[in-house]
Amino acid sequence: MNLYKTEGLILKSVDFGESDKLITVLSYEYGKLRLLAKGARRVRSRLAGACQQFNLVKFMVFRGKNLDLVSQAEIKESYPVLRSKLDLIAYATCFAELADSFAGECNPERRLFSGLKSAFTALESNVDPELVLDWFGLGCLVVSGYGPQFERCVVCGGRLKSPCGLRPCSGGLVCADCLGEEAEVDEETLHLLRTLMRSSGKELANVHTSVESRHMAGEVVRKLLFAFLEDRPKCFEFLQATTCEV
Repeated sequence: MNLYKTEGLILKSVDFGESDKLITVLSYEYGKLRLLAKGARRVRSRLAGACQQFNLVKFMVFRGKNLDLVSQAEIKESYPVLRSKLDLIAYATCFAELADSFAGECNPERRLFSGLKSAFTALESNVDPELVLDWFGLGCLVVSGYGPQFERCVVCGGRLKSPCGLRPCSGGLVCADCLGEEAEVDEETLHLLRTLMRSSGKELANVHTSVESRHMAGEVVRKLLFAFLEDRPKCFEFLQATTCEV
């Protein structure tokens, strides 16, 4: 069938040609899509408002030979709060870039889509953005099949308790007996990491911890993400410049 409908979150929107936009969309049914929105850069275009980064949009799409073409686009959620502050834009950009890195093209990505939608909603609800980023980063690793191990030592398999240490290349933590030169993870941070692993997006507002443990958990999650992606995504440089916290 040459025409299909889908609902998706816009991960990226870039200028294309003289008046078009090329958008990258994470859809519920089809995973990551690259769609051409013809004329979307024109002020009076009916697609101009809809084809903005972070929007949740209901699309009607024509299948094309090289690129699928946006026929209609209806905004379902524009997330005005996260657009109102530069630091929240930086966090949302990180969420979108991580989703872009982890999503497969033209394959269903229901869990990743739901996670990203929950992350945007949490930002919109003024949940601590650092916690949301850590939660979403861990979720990306789980969806990819490389969920980190916070219950048992990745070396000996023994039950973890504080003190323990992070070994990013092995995808988790090591116990005190296997601990080498790794930075230690304290009990409160270990508890926070486990809480984030089992929490839903709606439960993040009820997660409370010290600033120190929040920062330490953030370091753990980032090192795990960078080890998996084999690089530091550019969005984290933007986040660091914006918040001076990464």
